[in-house]
Amino acid sequence: MNNNAKRASIILGVFMAVVLIGSTFLQLLNPNSSTVATVAPTQRVDPTFPAPLDTAGITYDEMYLHPSGIFAVAQPTGYAASQPSSQPNIAQINMVNNEALSVIDAFVQNPGTPVTADDLDGYFTEEVLDQSWSNFQNWSESTRRRNGDTLVIDFTVRFSNQDYVARQIASTDGEWIYVTRVLAPSNATNFLITVLENVNNSMTPFKQFAGQPFNWEIYLDPATNIAIRHPAEWLVTNSAPGSPASIAGSNGENLRVETQTGNILNDEAAENWVLSSRPNATILSVVQSESGTYTVAYAYATADGDPMSGFAALMNGENNQLYTANLRFAGENIDLNSYAPTAAAP
Repeated sequence: MNNNAKRASIILGVFMAVVLIGSTFLQLLNPNSSTVATVAPTQRVDPTFPAPLDTAGITYDEMYLHPSGIFAVAQPTGYAASQPSSQPNIAQINMVNNEALSVIDAFVQNPGTPVTADDLDGYFTEEVLDQSWSNFQNWSESTRRRNGDTLVIDFTVRFSNQDYVARQIASTDGEWIYVTRVLAPSNATNFLITVLENVNNSMTPFKQFAGQPFNWEIYLDPATNIAIRHPAEWLVTNSAPGSPASIAGSNGENLRVETQTGNILNDEAAENWVLSSRPNATILSVVQSESGTYTVAYAYATADGDPMSGFAALMNGENNQLYTANLRFAGENIDLNSYAPTAAAP
């Protein structure tokens, strides 16, 4: 398989998933930006915290979809999403509430091997936790305990001569590890517990994308609820809610995503869908997955005679809707149906 085919094959797992789906404290996340004044070593008066916010005024109705599309989690009122990040096996988001002096940290990780609730205690070593507290120099673990199938760890944190507390809840489904953690002033433990419980209960993974790198990005059309993931370096070049979208690959690939009317009921109909826009195409193969999605591999030539290959995914939706993703890339007679979805990586 040539380089273009290898590059194109990484999107095999992309097709298709419909997902039904937004000061002083900034120094807490960027401690290196603070200034240090030299003072005489006389009596020190630690600043005091304001009274904790009333949790009755906090709602959890708004869900934050991570840019990777790997998970969604509640974004409580008063918290602003900050610094979303992802690596091949982890996707993470921080949320900051400057008024409450509180930070939420939520992430999903794929350790690459099966994991049980009993494994969580050994997974969160001091070294792992130290990395998770990389923005803080003064932290310590207070307690840890099993609560059913979850691991609960409490922390104390010292920052700018003030004491903070944090609690982390970790769980697993046997494949992925889910973590939520809330940091708050030491006088706001009840506030912390309430926010943490609500955010943790809202954690929603999208296992439709299992087997794909976590550092891909998601394209989501809120008007049609069509969702598709693609390598982060690919660019959405044309899109609007309810309209077709074009996504350009970094090596000349072109992916078109749209919603149409009319279900696909058999292999012949899937072939005809491709031939309706590429009448001179050669159908290489048609496969129907267990979920009912049809994938059609095909080949054609440009007006200049350059060989091209294509791969279309057709998924039937409700109300006679058809969700489609059609990939085109340079290469001669490359049948992506013959490659396993997780066989290639970016």
